[in-house]
Amino acid sequence: MERMPETRKQALDMGVTYYYTGKPCVRGHYAPRFTSSKACKICADRRNIERTRHGFWKNFGDEEYREKKRQYAIAYYQQNKQKWKRRNLLRRRLIKKATIMSPEKERLAKLLYLEAQRLTLETGIEYVVDHIVPLKHRLVCGLHTYANLQCITAEQNRVKGNTFYIEDD
Repeated sequence: MERMPETRKQALDMGVTYYYTGKPCVRGHYAPRFTSSKACKICADRRNIERTRHGFWKNFGDEEYREKKRQYAIAYYQQNKQKWKRRNLLRRRLIKKATIMSPEKERLAKLLYLEAQRLTLETGIEYVVDHIVPLKHRLVCGLHTYANLQCITAEQNRVKGNTFYIEDD
């Protein structure tokens, strides 16, 4: 593996994306920096995660830019179809393994998914069915049961992410 340049000037001369000084950024991260902006990679990643949580990228750019990104996503999917199929298969298996429902509760869960579709069509805001306790989390393992499902907006689901809070009542 080739070493990263130690200065921005070296990185610019070599035409590479990152350089590593070995010194911490203003927030204390020891990480590579972008040659273009001198920004710390960890700081940039965290900023982008925050922006994603708050919907910053949802309507980013003009229509031409969004179309270009759509075409890139389609091409990426075509090149990595097996990866996506495997990921979806593992998710379906996880849900099947975590499902404990009586026929009545299963019917109620299906109605909840239909409710999310209805709300999306009526309001124009995307609604999804979310697991209150995540199916995969480092602290807990939620179940795919009616009692663990809720209908929320896609935006709320994005902000919630894979979080779980133990409530003290």
